[in-house]
Amino acid sequence: EAIYATQKVDVNSEAMRAWAAFGFSPCETVEHHELPLDQFEPQLAPLYDRMRQKGKIPAAARIIPLFDADCSEVLRLHLATMGGDPMTLSQKLRGEVNGSFTPRLSRVLIIDERVAGFILGHLVSPEIAYVDANVVAPEVRGSWANVWLKLEATREAMRWGIKQFVFTSFDHYKDTRSFTDRMRGVTVRKSVLMYLPLVPAHVSDADSG
Repeated sequence: EAIYATQKVDVNSEAMRAWAAFGFSPCETVEHHELPLDQFEPQLAPLYDRMRQKGKIPAAARIIPLFDADCSEVLRLHLATMGGDPMTLSQKLRGEVNGSFTPRLSRVLIIDERVAGFILGHLVSPEIAYVDANVVAPEVRGSWANVWLKLEATREAMRWGIKQFVFTSFDHYKDTRSFTDRMRGVTVRKSVLMYLPLVPAHVSDADSG
């Protein structure tokens, strides 16, 4: 068991030092990234072409805009892989709230008529898109699906005049952070969740005896 800070704080900030003074320490780091799009086409397109030529991409696979997808299936995969609040996600998928996913910008991977991945995002300025979710189903993760989905989402974004993606990553998103470095992205901010482990009563009793 542990006590957690009420909110994340910036690394090396006064707030972090204040929590540390009470014995709290970081348990998770959130990194905030900016990623220019100019490296996607030269790096991913040749890789995608080789995969296509070698027949690695199933004939039944296609990528469609969010407005053509079954939002209930997108919601199902999101909840299964990333969690989240079903009501809030449903509203964002239907475009009913601020920060809703942009239907034409967001792309969905379909295999055998089932949702197998997606990149969901929304515009924050005429040239910047925030990537809310980048998900590939476990059965095709780390394969052609990741490459194709990223490439198609980027191509659509660039058609809109988007020049940069912004997004966050957590400690267990090692592939995301590695990809960001490879594509010459930058980490513009780091924040941490502070926590204080609670010593079990029987441990304290043993130490005192």
